[in-house]
Amino acid sequence: DLGTAVFQFTLPGTTSVVSTNSIIIPDHGTATPYPSVLAVSGLTGVVGNVTVKLHGLSHSFPSDVNILLAGPENSQALLMSHSGGGFNIENIDLTFDDAATKVLPNNAVISSGSYKPSRYGANVTFPAPAPLAPYGGTLGGFKGVNPNGAWALFVLDDSIGDAGAIASGWSLNLTTVQPLVAPPRLVAAVSPDGLLHLVLYGVPGNVYV
Repeated sequence: DLGTAVFQFTLPGTTSVVSTNSIIIPDHGTATPYPSVLAVSGLTGVVGNVTVKLHGLSHSFPSDVNILLAGPENSQALLMSHSGGGFNIENIDLTFDDAATKVLPNNAVISSGSYKPSRYGANVTFPAPAPLAPYGGTLGGFKGVNPNGAWALFVLDDSIGDAGAIASGWSLNLTTVQPLVAPPRLVAAVSPDGLLHLVLYGVPGNVYV
């Protein structure tokens, strides 16, 4: 009988953080506020997955709109850049998720829904205090970082003539996981004298039952 080894694993957990404050997008320049910040604290583990939702986005020329998410440990991702052409949008909800099945349209009406981060046209540079370019193109760049700290949404309108707002703010869904360590390994062998020897290879300081 080799006996039983019991190991404990912590299942992923998802936390939602919300700001209901509106973000005003001018006809040219940085939004107010710039950035809009969500403070996250008290979470354990590291980021396993991130999704972002904009609540009530309106703009008369959405191709002007550029949106950057910056997280702890210098992580960042460009969520939206030069999408939707000149087709007016009114009070739509957009979710950005790497697992979405579609991207925002380049030159067509944007509808409420779930989309992969989407960028078109010339590269954009956000003014300070936003991170410096180049910017990541997926939310996967947040994986493995500490979830606690400031998560900032930078919104920039880079062309003159049209304006908009994110009327009901934005929210962040953070799925956290425990960092993986080298898995324990149990080795059984029978010695020449007939005795069974069990050797457990693990991580110093960990307790195995």
